Amino acid sequence: MGNREVTISVVIPLYNAEQTVGRAINSVLEQTYHVFDVIVVDDGSKDEGPDIVMNFHDPRIHLIKQNNKGPAGARNTGISYSKAELIAFLDADDEWSKDFLSNILLLFQKFPTAGIYATAYDVCPDDGKNFWDGLPKPDGIITDFFRAQCIADRYPSITPSFVAIPKAILEEYGGFNEKMIYGKEDWDLWSRIALDYPIAYSCNIGGVYHLSKGQISKAKRDVSLRYEMPFLEYGRKRLIEKNYRSEYLNEKSLEEFLVRNELQAFVANIFIEDRFEAIKKILRMNSRNNKKEKAMALLLYLIPERFLSVIFRTRVH
Repeated sequence: MGNREVTISVVIPLYNAEQTVGRAINSVLEQTYHVFDVIVVDDGSKDEGPDIVMNFHDPRIHLIKQNNKGPAGARNTGISYSKAELIAFLDADDEWSKDFLSNILLLFQKFPTAGIYATAYDVCPDDGKNFWDGLPKPDGIITDFFRAQCIADRYPSITPSFVAIPKAILEEYGGFNEKMIYGKEDWDLWSRIALDYPIAYSCNIGGVYHLSKGQISKAKRDVSLRYEMPFLEYGRKRLIEKNYRSEYLNEKSLEEFLVRNELQAFVANIFIEDRFEAIKKILRMNSRNNKKEKAMALLLYLIPERFLSVIFRTRVH
């Protein structure tokens, strides 16, 4: 691949982020690699965020407006407008370090067959959590992606603002699932890609994930919905059929990933007091003869909700 210039589109979904979108765009314009365009998708904002974007007089920045579709729909719109080889994503309330794109390109050149390129990131405010366990240092292929997801701490090892994906890969998998309007459409996509392609990762800090008060309250509101992952059925079907292409896929780790998230989805239904749906999930577990999983679900069903919220205060991937 050499040192040829690689075209990159930066897709920024925008929804009511007038206080932070300027910071996000500035962090892109300050990159040490300059062959990019910026596609900001206004997803039905009701504040001055779009006006702030238009005040950037840089021909590389494009603003697209649409009715509200959620982050998955906004990212997919950006993908459809892009003519670049590689597409990077940045949420409007996060920011990149100056060498983020340069680090992504190093990964892209070193691992040209990978399906995802990602970097580490800082969290603001910092709560002292470490989420690098199970990931290559300083860079390389994640040799057991689903295991890394299982042992990640409070924050996921891969998050949208610090990821770039070849457009051809995004088109192959149909982009982000727009039906998942409450989040985790990113994990759904990463997981589908990980069944077939290596994932390249750099521990060089790619930027800052800003956990604002608004984000915190949103996370609490969506706790019952964030494990609405079609991948659970999709992944289990492909595991049973042994239908995957990635040489790095570990079947035991994939099974652990599926079980953990099935249990988390079960607990989520208890949180929203959808007992009927919770029981349905128990019966589905039983139909697959996952006795250990079923026993755990029944035990969790008996634990009062206030204790469940403590047990599951950190993410289980």
